[in-house]
Amino acid sequence: MFLFRCVSSGFLVACLLVSPAAALETAAGGSAAVAAELEALTASIERLTAILEAQSGSEKEDLLYQKLNLAIAYLNFRSRRIEMLEQDVQQARAAKGQIESTLTVWLQQREELADADSAIASEEVRQRRDEIQMRIDLVRERVARLDDEIVSLENRIYELQGQIDSVEEFVQKNLAL
Repeated sequence: MFLFRCVSSGFLVACLLVSPAAALETAAGGSAAVAAELEALTASIERLTAILEAQSGSEKEDLLYQKLNLAIAYLNFRSRRIEMLEQDVQQARAAKGQIESTLTVWLQQREELADADSAIASEEVRQRRDEIQMRIDLVRERVARLDDEIVSLENRIYELQGQIDSVEEFVQKNLAL
C-alpha cells in the first residue's frame, strides 16, 4: 500500500507517492530527510509558480503591446484618410473659386448685353441672353453641388476625428506604462 503526501504552494499542489517503508521511516525518525526533500520540492514548486506568474504577466504585456500596435496602425490609417479628405476639401474649394470667377464673367456679359446697343436684332439679343442665363444657372448649380460636397467632406472628417479620439486616449494612457 502506498501513501500520498501533498504539498501546496500558491495555486499549485504537488502530491508525492510515498512507499510504506518511507512512511514508516518518516514515522520512525527519518523525518529529517523527508522534510528536506519536501522543502526542496516546495522550493521547486515556488520557483515554478513564480515563472508561471512572470509568463502570465509577460503574456498580458505582449497582448497590451499588440493592442497598442494595432491602435497606432489604426490611428495612422485614419490620419492619412483625414489628410486625403482635407486635400479633397481644398480641391473642391479651389474648383468652387474658379467656377465663381466664371460665374462673375457670365454675369458681367449678361449686364453688358442688357446695356448693349439696340443695333443688334432683338431676336439675336434674346437668344444670346437666354444662352447666358442658361450658363449662369448651370454654373450656380455646380457651385451649389460643390458646397454640398464640401459640407459632406467636412462632416466625414469630423466623424473620423471622433472615431480616433477614443483610440488615441487608449494609446496615450497605455504608453505611460
